Amino acid sequence: FSPIGNSSTKFTGTYKGKGHAISNLYINRPTTNCIGLFGYLNSTAQVDSLGLLNVNIKGGNEVGGLVGYNNYGSTISNTYSRAQVFGSGDKVGGLIGSNNGGTISHNYATGTVAGSTYLGGLVGYNNGGIISSNYYDSETSGREYAIGNNTATNGSNPTGAQARATHEMWVRDTFVNATWDTIIWAIRDSMSYPYFGWQSAPVYVHGCYPTLLDVDVLHTADSVVVYNSNKVRMVELLPPTAGRGNITLNVLPYDTLYIVTYEAGKVPSYLVRAVAIMDTITVRPQPTSKVYGTVADPAISFTLTDNGGHAMTSATVGSFGRIAGDTVGDYHLTFNPSQWIAPLNHVFRFDTAGIRFSITPKLLTVTAEDKIKTQGA
Repeated sequence: FSPIGNSSTKFTGTYKGKGHAISNLYINRPTTNCIGLFGYLNSTAQVDSLGLLNVNIKGGNEVGGLVGYNNYGSTISNTYSRAQVFGSGDKVGGLIGSNNGGTISHNYATGTVAGSTYLGGLVGYNNGGIISSNYYDSETSGREYAIGNNTATNGSNPTGAQARATHEMWVRDTFVNATWDTIIWAIRDSMSYPYFGWQSAPVYVHGCYPTLLDVDVLHTADSVVVYNSNKVRMVELLPPTAGRGNITLNVLPYDTLYIVTYEAGKVPSYLVRAVAIMDTITVRPQPTSKVYGTVADPAISFTLTDNGGHAMTSATVGSFGRIAGDTVGDYHLTFNPSQWIAPLNHVFRFDTAGIRFSITPKLLTVTAEDKIKTQGA
């Protein structure tokens, strides 16, 4: 692949990725300088809302995952580079090889960075410009510094280019607190790096009264929409206010797979997070008994109810037993929790208080025979 723009023919236009990502790109030019998806940005060039996934970049000097050389007047914003970047020379960065007075804001990089000198998790070499609200993964990049030239003027990790461990890169508040736009970006806590909001995957849940969804509501016009497994719209709930909170879907039939997604005015919107909260299924065994001397124990029946106290007709369940013994009396119940596999997004709670298996006395019939005795005998 030939990079977009070079030192002779600089890229000065606008490239808006619109939240899309380029995957599996390979550039192998170890003797050429200014290497990246964009080789050289100049003057009024802008790159916005673009991601790189599973990308491998090899160049000489001034090598970056997204941009090799970013010159004065150029702007790079709302992008990410999950690229492996290697330079045979100097000024190698996870996102940008060399920044000469350009503006870099709200970007992150995670890939390995290797080269000779001036190696940065985010930028290999920086000479002025505006750098704000950027992050890089200090563990996966193998780099100690966000910016490779550790000078008194630029600093190794200035305020606008911060190192974070992988688990911190997976925390939503890391980016929200740095004024990242949650209309553009989304993140699932402890599950992923930031990604573009429109890419949010739907959440699959099994219907059970009530099903709770923990969601971030971006606008008062946005709504949570539920489809069945055949993509037929079942219900739409309109949250009253923007913000984070729980929404209860209490109109779903039991034990049916549903798809939960997020919309604004019937047009796909940005889902920050929608996680089905575990619903509890209460298992309550029923008192059971047999008569002394009966060889086989009858099966111990039980009921299943959801959080709302509604009976459930089906679930993946196990069975109950009892303490061994054959004499008359009451016996505690036994069960193996590992044999009870709950449906998706559910957990079992066993309520055995006061419930016993009883062996009752066997009824004995006493029959008296008539006897005759002569008076005086």
